[in-house]
Amino acid sequence: MSIETSWANMPKQERSELLTKVADLLLDRKVEYAELIPKEMGKPILQSISEIEKCPLVRLSKSLFA
Repeated sequence: MSIETSWANMPKQERSELLTKVADLLLDRKVEYAELIPKEMGKPILQSISEIEKCPLVRLSKSLFA
C-alpha cells in the first residue's frame, strides 16, 4: 500500500492528530532545526527560525479534517 493510499484511508481525526504531533515536534526542536537549516540551505538563522515557527500553523488545518 502506498503512503498516499494509507493517508487517504486514515480517518480524518487521526490525520488531524498526527499533524498536531508534527507541529508540536517542530516547536520542541525549533533550536535544533534552526541551526541545521542555514548549514543545509544557506538561509540566515533568523529566517530559519521564522520558517519553523510558521510550520505549526499546520494546526489550523484541523478544520480541513473535521
